[in-house]
Amino acid sequence: GSPRPGIISRMVRPVQTPMMPRLPALLGPAARSVLADDVEWSGTEIRGDFSSQGAEQVDISECRVVASSFTAVDLRRVRLSDVLFVDCELSGATFHEAALTRVEFAQCRMLGFSLPQARLRDVSFIECRLDGAEFRMSDGDRLQFDRCGLVGADFYGARLARFCVFDSDLTDVEFSKAEFQDGRLHGSKLERLRGASYLRNVAIDSTQIIPMAFQIFGSLGIHVDDERDPTPP
Repeated sequence: GSPRPGIISRMVRPVQTPMMPRLPALLGPAARSVLADDVEWSGTEIRGDFSSQGAEQVDISECRVVASSFTAVDLRRVRLSDVLFVDCELSGATFHEAALTRVEFAQCRMLGFSLPQARLRDVSFIECRLDGAEFRMSDGDRLQFDRCGLVGADFYGARLARFCVFDSDLTDVEFSKAEFQDGRLHGSKLERLRGASYLRNVAIDSTQIIPMAFQIFGSLGIHVDDERDPTPP
């Protein structure tokens, strides 16, 4: 018969996989690229060290960025569309009010990476280190993390539709005030979550029920005690 209503049996609509970056069949050769206000990179392969640089309204489209360093860069209102980052270093980088469309990060180191108040559409992170990353107040649709480290990441106040975190480490992640529409956390480590009670409209697998339940109980002030009549102190 039909499944009984409830948290465990609730049906969740299929989550659509993010669209891949649309790259030209032939990319222009890597050239010496410079980060500067209003600069545009398009249709090329990017390699270089841009660490600790800053710029506003950078526009990157139809590019492959390979083995490049963006450590501690400060980019404001950056626009990325159809971009693939492979084996890049983005630790400590901040993209303020960024707009990302069809962007993939693969095997990138992104400790403390920050995307506050970003607009994210069809964005994937594959085998990336994102410990301490910040997505506060971001708006995302088809956002996926696959085999990533997200220890201590911050999704406070984010609005996320079709959100997937597969086989990743979500220990100590902040979800307070976040809003979800169709999400999946299958295979991910769910320990010491902050704001676990805000994970509405999110599906988990059967192995995650107990760790998630204890955190929901904790947020409601419920604790487990087998002693019916505990001895007073």
